[in-house]
Amino acid sequence: SSGTIQQLYFALRLGIIELIMDDSLLFIDDAFISYDDERFENACEFLLEYSEKNQIIFCTCHLRESNMNGAKVLNF
Repeated sequence: SSGTIQQLYFALRLGIIELIMDDSLLFIDDAFISYDDERFENACEFLLEYSEKNQIIFCTCHLRESNMNGAKVLNF
C-alpha cells in the first residue's frame, strides 16, 4: 500500500538524518496523510520519543495530525 511505502521513506529519511546530524530540527509537512490509523499512532509514539532530544515542527491541514499527543497547535 502507499502507506507502507511512505512509512519506509519516512524511516529512511530519519535514518539518514540521524547519521549525518546530531540533535537536529525535524521539519515535517503532511508526512502521514497516507497512513492508516494504526500506522499513524505508531508514528506518533515514535515522534513523541524523538521529540525528547530534537525539536519537531509539523505542518498539516488535517485534524487527525493536530491532535497528536504533546503537540502544541497553532491555527492559521
